[in-house]
Amino acid sequence: MRRPAPAWNGRPPRAADGKPSFAALEAAVRSLRFKHPDRDIHVVVDATLRHDVSAEERPQMEAAIADGKVVQPPAGTEGRGDALVISIAEEVGGVIISNDNFAPFQKANPWLRDAGRVLGATHSQRVWVFTWRVPNAAAPARPR
Repeated sequence: MRRPAPAWNGRPPRAADGKPSFAALEAAVRSLRFKHPDRDIHVVVDATLRHDVSAEERPQMEAAIADGKVVQPPAGTEGRGDALVISIAEEVGGVIISNDNFAPFQKANPWLRDAGRVLGATHSQRVWVFTWRVPNAAAPARPR
């Protein structure tokens, strides 16, 4: 049985110009699939990504969404992409790939801070590196 691993980068991979890039996202996912061939990988993006990528990449982004290779939360989803990837990971017992701390979600999902549930993603000189991490604890709410 394949162990599921939803993939999500809290900040989408970027091109050299700093703009969100679908090609960079594809490269990250290819690297993840190569390093973890036994895993089912769910790629979740915020709905805004389709508008933030370059005009040249937009058709590929739209096709990936239409083909189900990339999913985005339905319009009006509370918590947007973060909530969707957390829901998928919880449903399938998967690992989240993200550099996000998911602070607003930690109280309802304490497992986010369990070892072995989150991998960080780093791009260094054309190499994607994925390392285990535990998200920083959410700051306690301040009394009013």
